Amino acid sequence: MWRGILAAVLVYGCGHPALEGYRPDWLERPLQGFYQEVQKAAVSGRFALAGFDQERVAGYIRIFTDRFQSEVSKDVQSTKTRLSSGQSAPAKSAD
Repeated sequence: MWRGILAAVLVYGCGHPALEGYRPDWLERPLQGFYQEVQKAAVSGRFALAGFDQERVAGYIRIFTDRFQSEVSKDVQSTKTRLSSGQSAPAKSAD
C-alpha cells in the first residue's frame, strides 16, 4: 500500500509545472494531466468539506433553538399555570 502511495506522490510531483523542462516529451501530457486532476479533486474536496461543515453548524443551531424553544415554552406554561391557580408571578430582582 505504501509503495502505491509513494508512486502516486512521485507521479504527482513530477507533473508539477515547475518541472516542465526536465520531463521527457512523451511524459509531458500524462504527468500534467494527472497533476491537474489531483488539483481539481483537492479543490472540489475542500468545497465538499466546507458544505458538510456548514450543514453541521446549521444542525447545531437547529438543536440549540429547539432546546431553547422547549425551555421557553415550559417556562410560559408553568407561569400560566401558576397565575391561573392564584399565585403571584415571581418578583423580578432589581440588579
